[in-house]
Amino acid sequence: MKLIRIISLLALLFVTSPLPAQRVLYILSKGTQLKQQSLIPIEYGSAFNSDTLRVAWDNDQHIVAAGFTYHGIQIATSEKENWGNQKYSFAHEYPSEFIAEMTSKGYTITELTTDGANWLAIATEVTPSRPQEFFSFMDPETDDDRREVKNLIDSLAMQQFFITDVACSGKTWNIVATYNPDIAGQIFDFPKAAQDISDYFMSNQPAGYRIAAADYGPGHYLCVMSKAKGTPQPQALLPGVENPNEVLDRFWKQQFAITHIGH
Repeated sequence: MKLIRIISLLALLFVTSPLPAQRVLYILSKGTQLKQQSLIPIEYGSAFNSDTLRVAWDNDQHIVAAGFTYHGIQIATSEKENWGNQKYSFAHEYPSEFIAEMTSKGYTITELTTDGANWLAIATEVTPSRPQEFFSFMDPETDDDRREVKNLIDSLAMQQFFITDVACSGKTWNIVATYNPDIAGQIFDFPKAAQDISDYFMSNQPAGYRIAAADYGPGHYLCVMSKAKGTPQPQALLPGVENPNEVLDRFWKQQFAITHIGH
């Protein structure tokens, strides 16, 4: 596995951030069957265009994770079985039309991330295709608000829809839930800091839960953990990595691969 660095030259849309992003939060998982993984950074102020992603696609790699961080956008790519063509939307507002068009054509939204000023959505031809639900809620401020959020998420879980991505803009949490009968349960919390996510992860992983999505919002994270049927695979959580080239290479040699990038 290798790390590659690509600089985009053609100015289409520029990556700008109105507020300082939180430090990057890498979630790595074992047993993913991801191969030859690479990490592409796009610094703030750099142009974003399709040539950046085309390099990965031309090398038979897919975008498997992406996130806006204080480094800029971090994009993890890898060969991915059962994944076909990918399309993307990079815009300055929630890509509702893109999501509606792609899902109507049978694509799965495999990545949704924002820094509040920019949105990146990745749509993928996944086999087998699975339906998805998209919804949002205001950041809960009271216990009653949190109970309402829990009831909403629990009702989706009863229909076997489970959260696969979260993206916060302002005080609004935008949620992607995907139908998956192989998931046995899902939990979530609002940790204050990356260390709190580590504690939440450590306390729930013995019961078989693994992080499915995480993002930073107004003063705290939203961390979602899922429990798959069968034997759980090992997972590692790396917050605040200053030199990803050096640190992640050690995990890749141990067959861990990036499955989510939060901030």
